[in-house]
Amino acid sequence: MARLGGGVVNDAIYVRYQADIWAEVATDGEVVAVVVDTDSTAEPVEVVGADGVRVEGRERAEAIEAAQSYEWPSWDYGPSPVTPVRDG
Repeated sequence: MARLGGGVVNDAIYVRYQADIWAEVATDGEVVAVVVDTDSTAEPVEVVGADGVRVEGRERAEAIEAAQSYEWPSWDYGPSPVTPVRDG
Protein backbone atom coordinates (compact mmCIF):
# COMPACT_ATOMS: atom_id res chain seq x y z
CA MET A 1 0.00 0.00 0.00
CA ALA A 2 1.32 3.44 -0.89
CA ARG A 3 2.26 5.95 1.73
CA LEU A 4 -0.35 8.68 2.05
CA GLY A 5 0.59 12.31 2.45
CA GLY A 6 3.71 12.64 0.34
CA GLY A 7 5.65 11.34 -2.60
CA VAL A 8 4.11 9.38 -5.45
CA VAL A 9 0.64 8.20 -4.45
CA ASN A 10 -0.87 6.99 -7.72
CA ASP A 11 -1.68 3.65 -6.08
CA ALA A 12 -2.90 5.24 -2.84
CA ILE A 13 -5.96 3.96 -1.03
CA TYR A 14 -8.11 6.41 0.92
CA VAL A 15 -10.37 5.47 3.82
CA ARG A 16 -13.00 8.23 3.97
CA TYR A 17 -14.70 9.22 7.20
CA GLN A 18 -17.48 11.70 7.59
CA ALA A 19 -17.32 13.61 10.85
CA ASP A 20 -19.96 15.60 12.64
CA ILE A 21 -18.41 18.92 13.63
CA TRP A 22 -20.17 21.01 16.26
CA ALA A 23 -19.43 24.73 16.50
CA GLU A 24 -20.68 26.45 19.64
CA VAL A 25 -21.59 30.04 18.80
CA ALA A 26 -22.34 32.64 21.48
CA THR A 27 -25.22 35.08 21.06
CA ASP A 28 -22.71 37.80 20.11
CA GLY A 29 -21.49 35.66 17.19
CA GLU A 30 -18.20 34.55 18.73
CA VAL A 31 -17.23 30.92 18.14
CA VAL A 32 -16.68 29.53 21.63
CA ALA A 33 -15.67 25.95 20.82
CA VAL A 34 -15.44 23.51 17.92
CA VAL A 35 -15.75 19.78 18.63
CA VAL A 36 -15.32 16.87 16.20
CA ASP A 37 -17.72 14.15 17.35
CA THR A 38 -15.46 11.09 17.61
CA ASP A 39 -18.47 8.75 17.59
CA SER A 40 -19.27 9.94 14.06
CA THR A 41 -15.88 8.71 12.84
CA ALA A 42 -16.18 5.23 14.33
CA GLU A 43 -16.73 3.59 10.95
CA PRO A 44 -15.48 4.70 7.53
CA VAL A 45 -17.98 5.78 4.88
CA GLU A 46 -16.02 4.27 1.99
CA VAL A 47 -12.64 3.06 0.79
CA VAL A 48 -11.48 4.28 -2.62
CA GLY A 49 -8.39 4.64 -4.77
CA ALA A 50 -7.06 8.01 -5.91
CA ASP A 51 -9.29 7.68 -8.99
CA GLY A 52 -12.42 7.45 -6.81
CA VAL A 53 -13.09 3.79 -7.62
CA ARG A 54 -14.18 1.65 -4.66
CA VAL A 55 -11.63 -0.73 -3.19
CA GLU A 56 -13.04 -4.08 -2.08
CA GLY A 57 -11.97 -7.35 -0.49
CA ARG A 58 -8.77 -7.91 1.43
CA GLU A 59 -7.25 -4.62 0.29
CA ARG A 60 -10.27 -2.73 1.71
CA ALA A 61 -10.13 -4.61 5.01
CA GLU A 62 -6.39 -3.97 5.39
CA ALA A 63 -6.81 -0.26 4.66
CA ILE A 64 -9.58 0.07 7.26
CA GLU A 65 -7.55 -1.85 9.84
CA ALA A 66 -4.57 0.43 9.24
CA ALA A 67 -6.68 3.59 9.45
CA GLN A 68 -8.43 2.45 12.64
CA SER A 69 -5.24 1.47 14.46
CA TYR A 70 -3.01 4.37 13.36
CA GLU A 71 -2.44 7.40 15.57
CA TRP A 72 -3.76 10.20 13.41
CA PRO A 73 -1.64 13.34 12.91
CA SER A 74 -3.07 16.82 13.23
CA TRP A 75 -5.73 17.78 10.73
CA ASP A 76 -4.91 19.19 7.32
CA TYR A 77 -7.47 21.38 5.59
CA GLY A 78 -7.87 21.45 1.82
CA PRO A 79 -9.63 19.90 -1.15
CA SER A 80 -10.20 16.17 -1.47
CA PRO A 81 -7.16 14.19 -2.63
CA VAL A 82 -9.47 11.84 -4.54
CA THR A 83 -10.74 12.41 -8.07
CA PRO A 84 -14.52 11.99 -7.90
CA VAL A 85 -16.08 9.29 -10.06
CA ARG A 86 -18.58 10.78 -12.47
CA ASP A 87 -21.70 8.87 -13.50
CA GLY A 88 -22.40 8.69 -17.21
